[in-house]
Amino acid sequence: MSEAGEFCLRQDKELRVLSIGGSHPPYIFGNFPKVEVRFDCVDANDPILEQEDSGLEAKITTLNKLLNDGVITNKEFEQRKQKLLDDYFE
Repeated sequence: MSEAGEFCLRQDKELRVLSIGGSHPPYIFGNFPKVEVRFDCVDANDPILEQEDSGLEAKITTLNKLLNDGVITNKEFEQRKQKLLDDYFE
């Protein structure tokens, strides 16, 4: 997510997440990514951004901060993140 955000920022645009999901084979050279993020970079004043629910991104960012601060374990982070994603995409 941070790399996608930086990519859009270099273009003077805002990150718009289209989907988040597990990646699928084929895996190349032993690279086994766990998450695949599809995104778009849009102008900051694009009305589509006002319609987006940024709650999911904010919650995952908060979970990541808790993980980095040592408040939760990696296992707890993965479980809570998966629950957020499952609830969001139902």
